[in-house]
Amino acid sequence: MKILKRIAAAFIIGTMVFSVAGCKDDNTKELVNENSAENNELSADEIFANLSNNIKSVKSYNAIMNVEGSLDSGDYTSNVGAKSEIDFISEPLYVKKILSLDDGTGTIQNIETYIKEDGESIDIYNNAGGQWTHQRKSSDQTDSVVELEDIKSDIEYIIENIQDVVIADKNIDGKTKLEGTIPTEKIADVVNNIDAFTYIGLSGYSAESYDNAEPLKVALYVDSETGNITEISCDLQKTLQTLIDNTMASFPDGSNVPKLTATKYNVSITLSNYNSVSETEIPEDALRTEAFGS
Repeated sequence: MKILKRIAAAFIIGTMVFSVAGCKDDNTKELVNENSAENNELSADEIFANLSNNIKSVKSYNAIMNVEGSLDSGDYTSNVGAKSEIDFISEPLYVKKILSLDDGTGTIQNIETYIKEDGESIDIYNNAGGQWTHQRKSSDQTDSVVELEDIKSDIEYIIENIQDVVIADKNIDGKTKLEGTIPTEKIADVVNNIDAFTYIGLSGYSAESYDNAEPLKVALYVDSETGNITEISCDLQKTLQTLIDNTMASFPDGSNVPKLTATKYNVSITLSNYNSVSETEIPEDALRTEAFGS
């Protein structure tokens, strides 16, 4: 599951702050305010370029991904949702993830995961339904594990495919809101890359399945002082409906398939604590679980 790419603005601000470490507090506050004011004068393209560069340098972060959807079949409405809270450190690899899933039945499933790289191996601990499992992989499989767990890479991929960026609002609690679009021909790649529809059993569909989809609107919230992206969100309701309609149109005539309507499907990812995440202890019950794998 993972909705992304970051150094210049953060580096400049950090350098200037440290250079006046010996000065009075008033001078420091004035300096920060000056940087904030300068950032407010940047164009949409400049802000977008800064956040794109900044995210590349991020080695650790906290992320929260929320998915909220609603599907209506006429006689029944199914509400689906997922919330994933992640602590991620790239070197050495460490992941803590708490995933809460609602599959539409009203039952919430919680899954707790810890991943820790230690020398020649990677240990993966999972707890679903109160039972821990422990899988061990060799360190040469690190890249494949990172690909699955690094939600930052999902954000980077989205950013790479955004076009026509504009400033929507310059003052939302110290953040600048940008808006852009993902063109129709890139929607399948983006949706599949971030596994956006996995929670409703729809994934891996080709570009043809999104024919006639409207360009996908994306909102990005950027810290006005650091230039770092703090949140990315998109409304996928129309995109999902296009996928459903195109899929149903491929069924043979006379198929008794009820019409399915997507009434809501929103995805948002927030990022915080850039390069300042610390490991938390893995539960003793997990550590005592016998490992399987290689």
